[in-house]
Amino acid sequence: MSEWGLMLFYPAMAFIGTFLFEQQQREFYEMISYVFMSFGNGFFEEILWRGVYIKIFPGDKLWGFAWPTLWFAIWHYAPGSISPWTNVWVLMAGAMGLGVCVGWLAVKTNSIRWSMISHTLSGLIWGIR
Repeated sequence: MSEWGLMLFYPAMAFIGTFLFEQQQREFYEMISYVFMSFGNGFFEEILWRGVYIKIFPGDKLWGFAWPTLWFAIWHYAPGSISPWTNVWVLMAGAMGLGVCVGWLAVKTNSIRWSMISHTLSGLIWGIR
C-alpha cells in the first residue's frame, strides 16, 4: 500500500464508521473542545508513540513498531473507561487499528508527519459523529 493509502486508510474507515452508528447530539462547546483535543492528541500521541520509538529503535519492527502499537492501544483504556459515548474495548480496538496503520506509515516513511495528519483527521472525524 502506498504512503498516501496508509495515511488515508484509517481516516476513511473512521468516516465510514460515523455513519454506521447512531448519531448523537452534542453541544457546541463539546465540539470545539473535541477539535482542540483531536489536534493535541494527533500531535503529542504521535510524538510519544511513534516519534520516540522510531528514533530510539530505527528499523526495528518489534521495538519500533509492534511494542508502541500495543501500548498505544492499552493507553486508550483510561479515556475509554470514562467515555459516555463509546465502549472501552471498542476504543482500544480502534486505537490498535489506528496504531497499526500510522505505526507502519511512520516506520515506512521514517517520519511522523503523515501519521500526525492521519491521527488528527481520524480524531476529527470521530468527533463529528
